[in-house]
Amino acid sequence: MQSNYEALRDCPEIMSKEQFRIVCHISKHTAYYLIHSGILPCEITGKKTHKYFIKRSDVLELLKKFDKNPYIVVPPKGWYKRAKRPLRIDGVRLYPPRLPTERKRKSYYTNKLRSRKDVLDVPAISQITGYSRQSIEKWLRSGKLKSIMNSPKYYVPKTYLIDFLAGEDYMDIAKKSDTHLKDLWEMYYSIGKMHKNGLYY
Repeated sequence: MQSNYEALRDCPEIMSKEQFRIVCHISKHTAYYLIHSGILPCEITGKKTHKYFIKRSDVLELLKKFDKNPYIVVPPKGWYKRAKRPLRIDGVRLYPPRLPTERKRKSYYTNKLRSRKDVLDVPAISQITGYSRQSIEKWLRSGKLKSIMNSPKYYVPKTYLIDFLAGEDYMDIAKKSDTHLKDLWEMYYSIGKMHKNGLYY
């Protein structure tokens, strides 16, 4: 990375990721790391084009920090091998900078489960959520996840499952599954992006 303040002055107030990486002389993967680790503040629109809105003032602050501590922009060991996987950095699970509202979570899961059957069993819910069958049965026994039958098997209407996935009990799980984290990241990327039927996806 280079502290090219002169080149930065010629950049627009709102920069793209490509403009940012060129002016700082860094790779696409390093730019991706700085954005998604939160080191460089950035608005992610979720669009295919003009996906990143980066303030020139934030790039200036990053360059000043780099001058004081060059290691701030060095990704952790192994980052480049997992470059497009923002769920973990050096073994640490990453959460999106901004968590979605309950309304957006419900819209996301309604869209995600639209092709699923109207009534689901425990193995299907395990596949959807990434949690073990034991965890799901614990939710069912506690009443957090409602069902219409509990002997000999649990059956959960899809509407009940969506309400649970969008609710606070599911969000409050301390050790989230990789699937749960992936869903949160996808919701974060798609903030403001809507399906033609009005649902967030």
